[in-house]
Amino acid sequence: MKKYNFENFSITHFSSGTLSLDGGAMFGVVPKKLWNRVYPCDESNRITLGMNLLLIKGAQGNILVDTGCLGIKNQKLKKIYKIENKDPFKNLDINENDINHVILTHLHFDHTGGSTVFDGKEWVPRFKNATYWIGKKEWERATDPNERESGSYYPETFLPILEKGNVEFVEGDKEILQNIFFIEAPGHTPGHRIVKIQDEKMTLYYLADLIPTTKHIPIPWIMAYDLEPLLTLKTRKKLYKEFLKKDTRVFFEHDEHPTSGFIKQEGEMFVFCE
Repeated sequence: MKKYNFENFSITHFSSGTLSLDGGAMFGVVPKKLWNRVYPCDESNRITLGMNLLLIKGAQGNILVDTGCLGIKNQKLKKIYKIENKDPFKNLDINENDINHVILTHLHFDHTGGSTVFDGKEWVPRFKNATYWIGKKEWERATDPNERESGSYYPETFLPILEKGNVEFVEGDKEILQNIFFIEAPGHTPGHRIVKIQDEKMTLYYLADLIPTTKHIPIPWIMAYDLEPLLTLKTRKKLYKEFLKKDTRVFFEHDEHPTSGFIKQEGEMFVFCE
């Protein structure tokens, strides 16, 4: 867990657990000889990834970005991906009922799997007092996925939000709350988004699966999980111009431990600096 204090808000970057995914799938066309040097895999070719969430506290209440896998009950899924959850609120000074807003970058199970909970009878929104912010394009894709996508979407993790909760669908780039922007960043999914937080002195980005870990910063190091890798490439080239600006800190969702820092350019290479 890492905490940051800014002019008008505070941020806590914390872990909700880990999962293990195939290293080859995580690094796409990058040869194993290269990626395994910087992100070693186990005997099953899997690498351990974090599910690191963001809690923003300010005048608009408590805002949670993504929700990890806490609600997943599918034992087969948990075994395949070696999902190990931890109670994300155990070490925080608030509980689930104190969350006012939940921003979901996209609806894959490792990002929205904590959005709902099974109460013994049915699936219901976990954050019952929160407004859930979701990209409209992502919702449309998640509720009607093709065969390649369907394994990443679990309806029980998002349909109850609309049926029993409060949802705001977003189109285009939009300031959804004061100084918090929901930005289109397609490629991983057509509706994938990132979150921009504006301070008087700093600009912060939560990168979700656009750049899942610090090891994915080189522009062509793109996941095979991305549905449209060339679109990811285009999106990265566009947004890296923003990430390189002075006083712009980026937060990574899938490093094994909560990690944030700065992206710098050295010649033609992009590198991570703490």
